[in-house]
Amino acid sequence: MCQHGDTVPLDLFTPGGWAGGVYWPDRQRVVPVDRCIADLVAALQAGGIVTTNSCCGHAARVGSILLADGRELLVVREHVTTHLARPEAQAAVERLRAAVRERPGRSTRR
Repeated sequence: MCQHGDTVPLDLFTPGGWAGGVYWPDRQRVVPVDRCIADLVAALQAGGIVTTNSCCGHAARVGSILLADGRELLVVREHVTTHLARPEAQAAVERLRAAVRERPGRSTRR
């Protein structure tokens, strides 16, 4: 994970919408994206998946990439293996669950 402020400028599609009582149309604009996830954000957008916000978490918390359709991709430092029988994998899953529960303003949608 990179440090706060370590960003690269990406030319991204930004969907329109209301903000502060003003309607903003769809547009392309250059936005700062955390260096360690910039390639992922660019790849998502190149594949037609529109992102609206992102933060890597800066090694202090779980990061996220918000998608225009309302979904949220979590950015975690640890690789969670599919072999959940391994104790270290189970511990990683529990740490991830705890971190998600602790996120301020997390979505309650199911």
